[in-house]
Amino acid sequence: MAELDLLKDIIERSNGLWESGQHHDALRLLDACIADARQEKRDPWIAILGMHASVISESVGDLGLVVRYCEQVLACEPENALALFQLADVLFQQHQTALAKEYAAKSYALVLNSNTVFDRGLAELLIVKWPEVREWMKEDSR
Repeated sequence: MAELDLLKDIIERSNGLWESGQHHDALRLLDACIADARQEKRDPWIAILGMHASVISESVGDLGLVVRYCEQVLACEPENALALFQLADVLFQQHQTALAKEYAAKSYALVLNSNTVFDRGLAELLIVKWPEVREWMKEDSR
């Protein structure tokens, strides 16, 4: 349980920094913790902290950092549907449409037949955001 408390503390501290406008300090804290997690081969921590860092990065408009953090998450969890969704969203904003469609389609394929509330919600979000995502899945399979 102590490890989960440590992870919770890191997230709470980074949230506190972010809320007080110290965005770069929050990201520095997360970067250090992600580096430690990588050294200790704690892939779940990398995924959780990387997604948290990507949200902070997006909140300050640094799309390059969002991409970097999502790629870190996907390096340890290639089938992280949320990271794929967020990466697709940023790539669309950066006009990298072909690659964005691939990531959106892969995200949708991962959650399409899931029964979890989270995955069903993400599937709905994908369809609302990109109604063509089903067709993109078909294009990817060619």
